[in-house]
Amino acid sequence: MIEQGPKSQEQALPPGEVEKLLEAHTERSPAELQAEAAAQRASVEKQQAVAEAARSVAETVERDDPLAKLQASETAAADKAPVAPPNAFLRKQSLKQELQSIQRKESAPKRALSKVVHQPAVRVASDVAAKTVSRPSGMLGGGIVALFGSCVYLYLAYHIGFIYQPAVFLLLLVVGFAIGVGLELVIRLLSRSKATV
Repeated sequence: MIEQGPKSQEQALPPGEVEKLLEAHTERSPAELQAEAAAQRASVEKQQAVAEAARSVAETVERDDPLAKLQASETAAADKAPVAPPNAFLRKQSLKQELQSIQRKESAPKRALSKVVHQPAVRVASDVAAKTVSRPSGMLGGGIVALFGSCVYLYLAYHIGFIYQPAVFLLLLVVGFAIGVGLELVIRLLSRSKATV
C-alpha cells in the first residue's frame, strides 16, 4: 500500500516526484518505495533548512554590516544638515595648494616671480589698483586732459618764456583720471535714478 505524503507544505514531495514513485511502484517493493520517499523528504527538508540558514545569515549580515550602518548614517546626516559653504580658511588653503601645484611646474625664474607677485601685500595692492587705476573712464579722462593740458602748457612755455616742467604732465594725468572717474560715477548715478523712476 502506498502512503500518502503529509499534507504540510514543508514535508510534501515536489510535483514530479509523486508520478515517478507511482511508476516505480510496479517494479519495486513497498519497503523500497518508503525508503526512497523518506530519502526524498529528507533531501527536501535539508534544502529548506539550508535556504533558511542562508536567509538567516543574510539578515544577520545586513543587520550587523558596518558598511551598511555607515552608509545609512551618512544619508541620514546628509538629509538633516544642509551643506555649509566653504569658509574663508578653506578657500585660502585651496588657493594656496593650487598655487603651489602650478608653481612646481614652472621654470625657476617664473616660479620666483610668481612667489613675489602672489604675496599678500602685493595681491592687495594689485586688487586696489585693478579697481581704480585700470578704470577705462579714468584712463581716457587722464589721457585727454594730459594731452591737451600739455599742449597748452608747452605753447605757453614757448611764447611766454618760462621753463617746461615734465612733472606737469603727471599732474595733468592724475587730474584727468579723477575727472574721468568722477564723470563715470555721475553717469552711473543718473542712469540708476532714471531706471528706478
